[in-house]
Amino acid sequence: MNKQTAILAIVLAVFAGFAVGLLTQFPARGPAPSGQVGLEHPVKGSKSALITIYEISDFECPYCGKAALENLPAVQKMYGDKVAVQFHHNPLGFHKQALPASKASVAAGLQGRFWEMHDLLFRNRKTLGPDKYVAFAQQLGLDVDRFQWDMNDPRVEQFIKADMAAVAGLGLKGTPMFIINGKVIQGAQPPEKFKEIIDEELKKAEEALAGGTPRDQLTEVLSKANAPDGRFIKYFVQGAATKQALEKKKVDSAVADEVVWKVPVDKTDDAIGPADAPLTIVVFSDFECPFSARATAAQQQILEEFGDEVRLVFKHFPLPFHKNAVMASKAVMAAGKQGRFWEMHDLVFENSKGLTEATIQTLAGKLKLDPEQFQKDLQSEAFQNVIDAHMEQGGEAGVRSTPNTFFNGRMVKGAQPFDTLRPLVLEELAKGRLMKKNGVPAPYEKMVADGRVFSPISDVVLDIKTEGSPSKGDGNELEIVIFSEFQCPYCRRVKPTLDNLLKLFKGRARLVFKHFPLGRHDKAHLAAQATMAANAQGKFWEMHDRLFQKNAPLSKEALTGYAQELGLDVERFSQELDHGVWKQAVDNDLAEGKRLGVRGTPTIFFNGRKYMGASRTPGAIAKDIDKHVLGR
Repeated sequence: MNKQTAILAIVLAVFAGFAVGLLTQFPARGPAPSGQVGLEHPVKGSKSALITIYEISDFECPYCGKAALENLPAVQKMYGDKVAVQFHHNPLGFHKQALPASKASVAAGLQGRFWEMHDLLFRNRKTLGPDKYVAFAQQLGLDVDRFQWDMNDPRVEQFIKADMAAVAGLGLKGTPMFIINGKVIQGAQPPEKFKEIIDEELKKAEEALAGGTPRDQLTEVLSKANAPDGRFIKYFVQGAATKQALEKKKVDSAVADEVVWKVPVDKTDDAIGPADAPLTIVVFSDFECPFSARATAAQQQILEEFGDEVRLVFKHFPLPFHKNAVMASKAVMAAGKQGRFWEMHDLVFENSKGLTEATIQTLAGKLKLDPEQFQKDLQSEAFQNVIDAHMEQGGEAGVRSTPNTFFNGRMVKGAQPFDTLRPLVLEELAKGRLMKKNGVPAPYEKMVADGRVFSPISDVVLDIKTEGSPSKGDGNELEIVIFSEFQCPYCRRVKPTLDNLLKLFKGRARLVFKHFPLGRHDKAHLAAQATMAANAQGKFWEMHDRLFQKNAPLSKEALTGYAQELGLDVERFSQELDHGVWKQAVDNDLAEGKRLGVRGTPTIFFNGRKYMGASRTPGAIAKDIDKHVLGR
């Protein structure tokens, strides 16, 4: 196939997993189901609106709330499709929840629900906090895990701070503020104040359009006529501040360090370029990752400029929150069975925003694949084995996000532009060329032969005090200790994995539970005490399981209700909670966790060694345990 069309997916998106301890978290983003997509400023109103009101706001500001919930809706109702509102963030430093709330709104926007979250945040501005953001996400039907990953994505904060820098660049202070064609309105002014400016600007807009001004240039032309600070057009109308913030070139971050990872390349791996190329680029990617698709331009330029001196190898690394990524990988491999791997690869990435089974079938039809053979191959167990193998290889190479790219074994994270990657490409090409000149026929294999392999389990063995802690399983070969809490969604997700590990190591393992209620979770400590009160009556694990049921309330009343369901002595249970009988026991676990370096939940130890791996399935984790803990 033509190299110009063989554009490979690479470099950025993000992995997610069980939080601190089981999986290293990186926020990730897939296509939003509708509405707002990507890190863009949300707009409410018609795309053909003649006037755009640039709203500059803070979710903890009472005046912003009045303007957002009352004044602006009144203005838009007054003008209909002629006026749109574009939101810009300016969280003020003395409002402690303003920045997190902005992150929550952006995270909701990435799933197409910015304005719904916007309204909830303003209506509840007096009680904002981490639990509220999660509750709002649940209320809006969002993918809550993805929402939390996106809230913690550094690019989301970068996006918000670009807004703040743009506001500061105009010399504007405070909130709310509104800009209409360069004219500034400060404070929660009544609709009549907006009307004064909008009526005048609408007249100008209609005259400009009649005079031949292109619609997409209308705001810029009218703004220039009002002679505002030139940075308004640059930052707000053209979006330069945001683009600069999100596309900032960071050469140092393109390659983390000089470490060479041992990334295996098999003859069966799909690749472009000769096996003896001076530079081998190995890509771990996910077909539902929009950043992977976006980053293919840099890969194309590398292939075009350096030709047969580069071998590009594709590895499958579907992320758990991308529901169609595994199917897409199998579809691309099924197309590969008919000699069309790279063509299908390109088509799938072009359609990564809306992957469905129907989409895959349509793409297969475009390539004129044998439909019967394609369907048969799509069900092949061998493809799942390939994915599992690639996932394991990625884990051993420290891959935690997609795509991760290795240049002769040196890791690059993120959708780095070609200009950033080019110095690295030249450096590694020079090494490969020299090795070939000195008689090494296949430079890559020699370069990575002694490369680093990531150990998913720490070499440091810690002495963990487990006497008196709730446990189950009677094995003495493997002790699994989990530091966990009951308001943590990742802790709930890891529960079935640990249960299955006990089954895999039946008669050989024991699971020990240690409490680590996080300060930001206001009900976690009481819930922990409730499990200990249940433990005193022989029902710890029953209460544990009940609290981890999805959306289980954790109020005192709810906890007492669970005790009644489990047949406990409710009066004794309630009195122990009221008198804090088990508070010290929970605090002791918390102190023990801090001594061991626990920072979040869930954090897991196998025979005193902290687990840091990327494996998600019980079978894969069991392999890590056998290899790195039990030496099997």
